[in-house]
Amino acid sequence: MAHQNVQRLSERKSVEVQADTQAFSSGFVEGQTGLRDGYPVYRIGHPISEQDIFSIIRNLVEIDREGWLREEHIRHDAGVIAGWLLRQEG
Repeated sequence: MAHQNVQRLSERKSVEVQADTQAFSSGFVEGQTGLRDGYPVYRIGHPISEQDIFSIIRNLVEIDREGWLREEHIRHDAGVIAGWLLRQEG
């Protein structure tokens, strides 16, 4: 069943996202370009995997356990994931 869902998602032709915050917007741009402050942080051309997305979520959980998680950080990382998914279409 999961394989069918993945196939259906990969057939989408576009992704629409409305950014309401600067944190999400900057994360979205980072996910699309692979750059943070002009420096590469992600390998362009590397297909985004389940493990990549899982790593972001795991990192958020660890930051939360340490007591440092802020809403801005969650919004930024959500933007990164959305940007990655859009880049996959291109």
